[in-house]
Amino acid sequence: MIRLYFILLAILLISCDCYIAQAPAPPPITDRFLFIFNGESNSGGAAYDSLSNSADLLPQPQVQILNNSTFSFETLDIGTNNTIDHYNMPAGRHGWELNLSKMVAAETNYYGDTVYLVKTGQGLSRIDEWAVTTSDTTNGYIGKFKKRLDTAQYKIKNRSLKKVIFLSIGLNDIIYGGPTATSLFKSRVIQHIATMRAITGANTPVIMTKFFAPYTNYDSVIDSIANNSGLTNVYSVSGSSAPLMDNAHWNDAGLKIVSDRMLAIVKSIYP
Repeated sequence: MIRLYFILLAILLISCDCYIAQAPAPPPITDRFLFIFNGESNSGGAAYDSLSNSADLLPQPQVQILNNSTFSFETLDIGTNNTIDHYNMPAGRHGWELNLSKMVAAETNYYGDTVYLVKTGQGLSRIDEWAVTTSDTTNGYIGKFKKRLDTAQYKIKNRSLKKVIFLSIGLNDIIYGGPTATSLFKSRVIQHIATMRAITGANTPVIMTKFFAPYTNYDSVIDSIANNSGLTNVYSVSGSSAPLMDNAHWNDAGLKIVSDRMLAIVKSIYP
């Protein structure tokens, strides 16, 4: 009798539009953010790890950073893999990546559960040192940029990437001597953006920082690059009213303020 019941039930299910619910298919791979930090020492960050909350210094798996030595993506571990091969950067320092990791953890509905990060900045660098020359296409600053980005983009090529470049450049040109004419600085930055975009994609968004007194010589030029240079998808943020750790670098609180300003623009670019 029981057997007959199940036979009749099977016939009923087959003969009507009823169906047995199945587990939903896994969601498709979503877009992922690829953050690229470039420029002078403020792009690498000079804030002291020792002054940060110990919880912030734990491994942060929501940020997968390219190890600039092994060229593999790995969990961000501030103090271990966040300033590799960044010229003139002492151990025990960090930059925008700390605040980025906190924002991603807090806003997974926007950023997703994972973002990718490639740090390409070099301490003390001036804009002319990022120019492409025969001698530096492999080992110079722009050569290292290309190798890191080519590697990163190859490793995550199956992802649909939302890329953005955070650029901080001009401070050392003011302090140590660079272009004497603002027009020369402007043309070199425009060329540098074009060089980076040739590697990352033609319209990759670029968000530039301005600086703080007394190093505001190029602030109006940076605004001009963002607003009146004929380039699209280039933006600028204020670097003022952000606390400093010395006369040339933002401290942890300052880095947070500046990166919050940049991340707000990211949300306007990728709503």
